[in-house]
Amino acid sequence: MESLYLELQQGRAPLQEWRNSLDTLGHEVQVRSGDELYTGVARDVDDEGNLLLTLDSGAEVTVIAGEVVFQG
Repeated sequence: MESLYLELQQGRAPLQEWRNSLDTLGHEVQVRSGDELYTGVARDVDDEGNLLLTLDSGAEVTVIAGEVVFQG
């Protein structure tokens, strides 16, 4: 944890560690973000840490904040 804290102090975000800790990536999820409800596959996170979701329709959505529930 200390090394991650030092990286943050130097302006570097530990994105790879964040990706590695996410159980949702690669799985079908349902995301409620405000009034929106999305269903699709959690593909990745962007450089800001936002969830990149591929909807069942094939469209790509960036979710900044929301409640994520595994499907299936």
